[in-house]
Amino acid sequence: MRQVTGWLTCHPRSLDDEEEAQRAQILERCPELAALAGRVRTFAAVMTERQGHLLDKWIAATQASGLGPLAGFAHGLTGDYDAVRNGPSLPTPRCPVTGCAAPWPRNWSTS
Repeated sequence: MRQVTGWLTCHPRSLDDEEEAQRAQILERCPELAALAGRVRTFAAVMTERQGHLLDKWIAATQASGLGPLAGFAHGLTGDYDAVRNGPSLPTPRCPVTGCAAPWPRNWSTS
């Protein structure tokens, strides 16, 4: 089970040919798992490719998917929707000296 979870949640290019073939076989046998894999991959793309404008569509499709726990996760995202959407939508702050992504200030407080 752990291996299959890894195949579903890792970046697609990190799988070798044998792992990709095994993943494809498992998804072919289980349509629900294939649907889950598609929703997970789409969510990962929205987040990593900073496509926050697609989040509404992803949430709606996932809630309607019938994939219970994942639909619950999608619903949970609406609880702090502005923060969730802004994460992949707003530009990453950059350090003015190095141009690297700036770390949180040392005095950052969540309270």
